[in-house]
Amino acid sequence: MNSKTLTVIVPCYNVKGYLRKCVESIANQTYKDISILLIDDGSTDGTSSLCDEIASSDKRIKVIHQENKGSSLTREIGINNSTSEFVTFVDSDDWIHPDMYQHMMDALINENADIAQCGVCDMWGDTPKHRYQDIYNNIYTTYNHIDSFCKLIEEKEWRSYFWNKIYRRQLFENVQFPAGRGLDEDTSVMHQVFHHAKSTVYFKDEYYFYFHRQGSICMDDSLEGKFKKYYDRTNARLERYLFVAQYPEYKSIMPYLKSITISMCIAGLRLAAKYPTYFPKNFFNYLSSNILAIPFSKSEMDPEWISKMKKIELRYLRLSPALYRHTIPLIYKLLK
Repeated sequence: MNSKTLTVIVPCYNVKGYLRKCVESIANQTYKDISILLIDDGSTDGTSSLCDEIASSDKRIKVIHQENKGSSLTREIGINNSTSEFVTFVDSDDWIHPDMYQHMMDALINENADIAQCGVCDMWGDTPKHRYQDIYNNIYTTYNHIDSFCKLIEEKEWRSYFWNKIYRRQLFENVQFPAGRGLDEDTSVMHQVFHHAKSTVYFKDEYYFYFHRQGSICMDDSLEGKFKKYYDRTNARLERYLFVAQYPEYKSIMPYLKSITISMCIAGLRLAAKYPTYFPKNFFNYLSSNILAIPFSKSEMDPEWISKMKKIELRYLRLSPALYRHTIPLIYKLLK
């Protein structure tokens, strides 16, 4: 089989204690036709010099140093600096199975697919938490365009992670990356990518090891961090709904998508009403008007996402957004 170059893009920000293990897992892949692009996103802890040190020992590794732009735009910069037909991503505190790229690239080329993805093993310290299975049988399933897209949106077995997938680079043409989004940036992008993919191959094998660590964006428990995550997540979900609603071919997934969008937007709206100083000035009006614009019937309400309280809030919002804004904080205060 003819080998095709795969570019591995690694955004790096203040990961001095984790980067070497990450890069070694990439460099030691059984699939050898790879190039590794380390993008130092304005690190301040010595990661910058470590990138250069690691690159000096392997000619396949190149480094880009830049002022801090955030992981979303850093990934976009990586794509723009890649010339290979295939690209993938690894977060700089994670690592991958040595056969990951060999199996996934073989399947991509054999099936002439546009995306390959694999399972994910969560790592809490040295303790693995397997999501589906702790076996490696290297068996994959091929999905067509509609089925792939709907499985992504459904979010049961598949997730919108950047890093457990390999892509044809052309899929990112005209894709909009959200600047400044720290959480759910993948939710903002991945439906755009899958919309252009004709087919996907999927391995349940957990080739990717996702390390949960203190200090990462996902683990930021400060008050400002929590509200920023709600803001990012709400915007990402709303953007996804507005995109998918344009295409009738995805109508089978719309009841679920409406449910999760309404649910997360109501949660974000509630916080914007209770803590307005932590959100942009016009965020409440923007969010409430978009919630009310979603055509929604009782039969589409998924109880897993839309609780009895959220149904009440939705009716209340429809009655008067201004009244909702001024009274919902008092209501929740009384319920405590």
